[in-house]
Amino acid sequence: MKVLKMIIAANSQQVRRLLNWSELQYSDYIAKKGIEYLKSIIDADDWALEQLTKSGQFWKWWRNHWYQRDQVFLVKRKPAHSVSALLVDYDYLHTVAGVYPYADIMEQAYGLLMEGINKKAVKDETKTKGNVCT
Repeated sequence: MKVLKMIIAANSQQVRRLLNWSELQYSDYIAKKGIEYLKSIIDADDWALEQLTKSGQFWKWWRNHWYQRDQVFLVKRKPAHSVSALLVDYDYLHTVAGVYPYADIMEQAYGLLMEGINKKAVKDETKTKGNVCT
């Protein structure tokens, strides 16, 4: 496992170097693309999407697929490409279609969504009861 983590770290560092990105830019990009992916597979409003993004299992699955695509990018990249051309290739490679998380990942995300709905309902009900004049 340590070897895999070292490979992932080295690949991530190489991608950041090639794209002239900081670690923060790289992490933000992974998160942005993960949210875009969720929006593409689930028809949800912003609140529901926020609840779904709390799923640790989803993000673990997403990062694992991300790191695999990073490795493909590093193997297939053309060294003479400019940074802007590399970014286009990188973005294309990380635009995921036809890949879906395992059922248990989506079940956990759904559980978090339902938990959020219940908390919101209780909060709204408490507000309503607090506003009633007696």
